[in-house]
Amino acid sequence: APRAWHALANTLFAAGDAEAAVAAAGRALALDPGFASARSILGQALVAAGRLTAALSELERARACDPDRLGPRLGRARALLLAGRLEDGFAAFGDRWRRVRPLLPDLDRPRWDGTPDLSATLLLHPEQGLGDSLMAARFVAVARQRVGRVAVMVQPSLDRLLRGLAGADLVLPLGAPVPPHDLQASLLDLPHLLDIGPFDLPGPIPYLRAEARPSRRLDDRRLRVGLVWAGSPTHGNDAQRSCGLRALMPLIERDGTRLVSFQIGPARADIRRLGLGGLIEDPTPHIADFADTARLLMDIDLLITVDTAIAHLAGAMGRPAWVLLAHAPDWRWQLRRSDSPWYPSLRLYRQPAPGDWASVVADLVADLDQEMSSAAETRAIQAATAG
Repeated sequence: APRAWHALANTLFAAGDAEAAVAAAGRALALDPGFASARSILGQALVAAGRLTAALSELERARACDPDRLGPRLGRARALLLAGRLEDGFAAFGDRWRRVRPLLPDLDRPRWDGTPDLSATLLLHPEQGLGDSLMAARFVAVARQRVGRVAVMVQPSLDRLLRGLAGADLVLPLGAPVPPHDLQASLLDLPHLLDIGPFDLPGPIPYLRAEARPSRRLDDRRLRVGLVWAGSPTHGNDAQRSCGLRALMPLIERDGTRLVSFQIGPARADIRRLGLGGLIEDPTPHIADFADTARLLMDIDLLITVDTAIAHLAGAMGRPAWVLLAHAPDWRWQLRRSDSPWYPSLRLYRQPAPGDWASVVADLVADLDQEMSSAAETRAIQAATAG
């Protein structure tokens, strides 16, 4: 019976129902208090439910029962990062290397430990998603102060954008020959290697830039709003993270905005499926990489997105963006705050309950109405002053 409850807890956790997973794991432990796997899933489900104090307690007990089990160790790292305990969290996050395969495998140079060496060339490389690379790019300049030279290899879609990045002597795409180097490290390891804490954030903003791409008519005073309603379909949590275009209809049906799609991938077809081609401009066929996306971001007033890669880009550029977050967010968005310590220009909208995008969109629409009202008042004052 304990194993049946444990299996149910795993299924519920994978489906995104954290509270039900907590209850099922609790039933397993009531029958077998020494069931380490059940305690591990209990701790991880408590993290997803946002109950961080209880989660850390359970995960510590799970680690004590089975010190080599990876789940409790990664769950603890995520809980610490969600709580804003960055130094402890990034130190614990190193355990991910037991599971994560780097995008640039088989490097034979020593892994950098953060020790200054002004005679060394450091190679930095990505390991996971585009958002991770964009977020960590701000630390390249800090790392450069400790070594003689820095080479950065990034996902090909970031190559053009990151050329000229502060601190990078060389930027190359994955797939190019690996440049000569003495030391190497993952971009996402930089916060730990450089002892980054809450008071070190956000650092210089913007740290990524693009030229403006003016396309609006001078007499068009509508608020120009970019939209992204789906993340990568290959992401393991995409069903919980993506809201879909239909959920944004209360926003789309309002007057006073000019809507621009930044949506790529299969979900781009939602514009046609819902018959919204006359309401949403779609320049995405002209987007080849993130350098193109960055130029388009310079031509809008506000980005509204559920996809976090483009949220990282907007934040790195200092562009206004409203980010729609699932009830159990990724660690970098922390909990119960509407701002981001990583990006001052971002505003966070969180699901009050799993799957509740309607409440998120209602709050967003109310704020957008206020934004448009304020913009109209500003224009009226400017016109009166000019007159």
